Amino acid sequence: MKKLLINIRYWLAPVLILVTLASLILGGMFVWVGIALFGVGIILDTITMPFHPPGAGFDDNGDTMGMPTLQNTVMYVMLPVFALLQVALAWRVMQYVDGTAITTTMLYGMIPMTNGITGLELAVAAASTGIFAGIGIIYGHELSHTKGFSFVISRLMMGLSGSSHFVYAHVYNHHLELAHEDDPATSPRGRSIYRHFWLSHMGQSKFLFRMEQTRLAKLGKAYQTIIVTHSPQVTSKGLHHYLIEKNTVNNMTYSKITELFGNARIEEIARMLSGDTVTVEAREAASKLLSDNVI
Repeated sequence: MKKLLINIRYWLAPVLILVTLASLILGGMFVWVGIALFGVGIILDTITMPFHPPGAGFDDNGDTMGMPTLQNTVMYVMLPVFALLQVALAWRVMQYVDGTAITTTMLYGMIPMTNGITGLELAVAAASTGIFAGIGIIYGHELSHTKGFSFVISRLMMGLSGSSHFVYAHVYNHHLELAHEDDPATSPRGRSIYRHFWLSHMGQSKFLFRMEQTRLAKLGKAYQTIIVTHSPQVTSKGLHHYLIEKNTVNNMTYSKITELFGNARIEEIARMLSGDTVTVEAREAASKLLSDNVI
């Protein structure tokens, strides 16, 4: 029981995030729950700081009190949780933009759920989402030390936290250049946390930019560009071709992205050349454009 209680604390952050997610879905006065929980968390952490144990600790036999399976599960579970958190916020943003009428229904006859959101509530919801999505940096950081599937999870998690560059810069820059002037994550004595936050973030981004430059140079490519265009000539020069479609169903707008290959790519470029009615001449011209692609 003692071992379980020691390890259960690692689920505190996920529980707080799930409660925040539920508050965004319920809306209304509940959107303040996330900010309130964050404030309470800081206060409790400060008060109990003298009693914080150094990790999970060890039992009388010298074995760790940690439960690796439980702790690892926490990190993997957090990815869908962070994704759902941002989906919930996106849903509330859509309601605000669409001017959805504010109405309240009762869930199970007890819990009020508000449809629609005010500007103030949306600002609070965004702040709550930002605070708890930022916690993803903690989990993404730990998984960035791994390889394979776990590293992919780390990249996705850090991307949702707005720091996707971190997973590479942390491992290939910070770990190798720790406490050196070439490590932007190392703060020299006297630098304020506000200045260091900016310089660290930008420095690690710069490192990853140069790392990608080197990778592309090895592939014989000077740069990598994403272009949105209606020009068939420009489209034919791309190494990859994606078709973006937008459809409205039941007053809901959906976007779909499809990568095109072979005949599908010829057909789309031909449509761009001739319009909705694709002619034999247009297909031949499209094939010629693609055959002239020397990139």
